Amino acid sequence: MEDLEGIRKQFRTVISVSDLWVLAANTAIKWGGPHIVTRFGRIDASEPDDGIETFADGPLPSEEQEPDVENDRDTRELLELDYLLDFFGKFGFDDPKHALAALVGGHTFGKCEMENSGLNGPWTSDAISFDNDFYVILTTATLSEQEIDNVALNNTPFGTTHQLNTLADDQTPGNTLMLYSDVAILRDPQMKDLAEQYANDQELWFEDFADYWGQLMELAWEGVLVEPTTEVATSKRCWFLKVGGVSFGIGFAIGFVVMLLGAIIYFCFCQRKNTQGDNYARLDDRERPRKGSELVGISGK
Repeated sequence: MEDLEGIRKQFRTVISVSDLWVLAANTAIKWGGPHIVTRFGRIDASEPDDGIETFADGPLPSEEQEPDVENDRDTRELLELDYLLDFFGKFGFDDPKHALAALVGGHTFGKCEMENSGLNGPWTSDAISFDNDFYVILTTATLSEQEIDNVALNNTPFGTTHQLNTLADDQTPGNTLMLYSDVAILRDPQMKDLAEQYANDQELWFEDFADYWGQLMELAWEGVLVEPTTEVATSKRCWFLKVGGVSFGIGFAIGFVVMLLGAIIYFCFCQRKNTQGDNYARLDDRERPRKGSELVGISGK
């Protein structure tokens, strides 16, 4: 977010912060992932209470919401699954389970940071590439539970947290993790089938992810947002697109006119010169103009 702050300040009268965040996310996804068209027109709230209400109430599941059950992974996963299905069911997706199964794969990007969540590590070995490795690990890896005492290790307010670490073939700890909410989707037959399909077919996942991500980014803005190649190019909020398009159009028009004029001048000049040359060649000696010296001789008689 710090990297976007400079851009936000430079173009604060041109693009809203919410549009900028969506544009940044879609640009990052293109780093190996599908191309998602960014549509503009979101309006920032001046105060937190002025934001548009969503269909979902409350935050996404956090460590504080996890069940207080010692060493009961099954209970954790089932409760996470119930919460997520209820949460995603409020967004108006045509198929909440399909949406959840497709969107959770976004964890292939980035990693958990102790200071932000009390959890630590990436989901995949390459945290800056958008690919289906998340599903490959989710459906094939052996996982081991880890309890983290954040107060003792990092002096953070998260208390004791739990995460699932991958195990190597020799059963030693790997360098990637999964959350209970990640593996919870395998508890549902439909979502488990989708996760296995995505693990074997990256393009299928790209297609589904782009569809549901696009819906998620445009919630409550249906009929308001416009694509940069249409109305947004003429809007005051995106004047830089308009100016760029007009400049290109003017430059192209000028270049075309200059080329056309050059062709006309060249054609007329060459045709006139060729015509004069042909007429000159047809003249016999009596009709052909005399040289200057001959004219002088005549005038001297």
